[in-house]
Amino acid sequence: MNKTRKQLVEEYCEKIDTGKIDFSDVRKELERNGHSQDEISVILRRVDRDLDRRAVARAESANGKQIFFVGLGIMILGIYITVATYTGIIDTGDSFIIAYGPALGGLSLAVIGALKMRN
Repeated sequence: MNKTRKQLVEEYCEKIDTGKIDFSDVRKELERNGHSQDEISVILRRVDRDLDRRAVARAESANGKQIFFVGLGIMILGIYITVATYTGIIDTGDSFIIAYGPALGGLSLAVIGALKMRN
């Protein structure tokens, strides 16, 4: 059964991502399988493009993870300040601080980070 270009591109991207084959070896394997030079050029361009897209997606996901945890930390800090001043852990006299800015800002960052990780 002959595979379509799309199937070949997906197959080689998976092989390269898992380390089963190096990008430089794809051309040799395609030549051994009897593909024309034009077909090989098209497949190599598509494999390269898809690998670049995967790398960008992984980088964005890692960036999203960092944003998520920073946001979570800021939110927890805001909640801690509010609770600590209300309960007297942090003495502010007869008043207390409602740190809704950090709490809501941190929550917003955490949501943005989670969305970036999902994409």
